[in-house]
Amino acid sequence: MIYTAIFQHANGAYTYDLFDAPNGFSSAWAAIDYEIQQHASTRSLIAIIPGNQQVGFHDDYVNGPSPFCQPRKNAAWTAR
Repeated sequence: MIYTAIFQHANGAYTYDLFDAPNGFSSAWAAIDYEIQQHASTRSLIAIIPGNQQVGFHDDYVNGPSPFCQPRKNAAWTAR
């Protein structure tokens, strides 16, 4: 199942990526978090949303461009 994962970085910035992860919140969260840790990431997983969702953050609103005028992201990689 495709999930949109929202992250917070050490500098306070928010980003999102798409993941193919197991069905079910607990399984998906664990798989995505595990995948992130394997890449020595400095970002923290803060939310997952089922599906390929476009995410707009306050910084996008203030500084542009709007994420809703850009093409949708494709899945970033497959979580285990």
